[in-house]
Amino acid sequence: QQGYCSRGDKCNFKHPPEAEAAPAAEPVTSVLSAQDIIAQQKAAAVVAAAKQRKGLGLSPSPSPTAVPTSPDVTHHASPQKGHPGKGRPQRGAGMATSASNDSIALGKTDPLAGKQYTSFEQVQGQIYQLCKDQHGCRFLQKKLEEREPRVTEAIFEEVYDHTAELMVDPFGNYLCQKLLEHCNDEQRLMIIDKVNPDLVRISKNMHGTRAVQKMIEFLTTPEQIALIKKALANSVVPLIQDLNGNHVVQRCLNKLGPSDNQFIYDSVSQK
Repeated sequence: QQGYCSRGDKCNFKHPPEAEAAPAAEPVTSVLSAQDIIAQQKAAAVVAAAKQRKGLGLSPSPSPTAVPTSPDVTHHASPQKGHPGKGRPQRGAGMATSASNDSIALGKTDPLAGKQYTSFEQVQGQIYQLCKDQHGCRFLQKKLEEREPRVTEAIFEEVYDHTAELMVDPFGNYLCQKLLEHCNDEQRLMIIDKVNPDLVRISKNMHGTRAVQKMIEFLTTPEQIALIKKALANSVVPLIQDLNGNHVVQRCLNKLGPSDNQFIYDSVSQK
């Protein structure tokens, strides 16, 4: 028994004093400045207005796919019967096998699987599926390189609801990188806002880290930078310690200015 005893000083046993209430923990200093908060609010307003105007993100996207949490997400061939241990694709055959698997996942009757594409109109309406196909992804990247706003807008609208998924896809991440490079500031801001809740997990993915680094490389406005800082601020140290995530922090240090990188310095110093 500790603390109070009915026998008081006559008791032969020593009673430790009652534990004093622990002092209140000091509040953790925010690593984001007031300017960051204002920029985030402006970004939210711009994104909301853009969604309303474009009609994007106003209803749940059909059959959403969760972002994989494993950092080694890859598409491997299924082991063939009669050949135990030969399920892993041979060197040089991985990309073709992955494209084949994607075609199967989309359905054997998919008219776009393995086809050669001659015009953008041929693939409109099926761009999301095409992003996961080796040849389709390359075709879309070439169309983005033509810098035609109409084409860029069409690709953006069809992949917008799936960007978090595509950024960790073996083929889709390349399309996302090219889209981030060629889209306009408003579209880029919307993409950053869309993937913001998943940005740390994407950064730790072997494919996603490349897409996030490309995203940081093409940041152009204070609102875009504020959203990136918001997503990463509470996970700087875990990212630094991660095999893939540390490259995202390095890209921030290389791309952003000292004031924008202050959240990294503050996060490390608090540890």
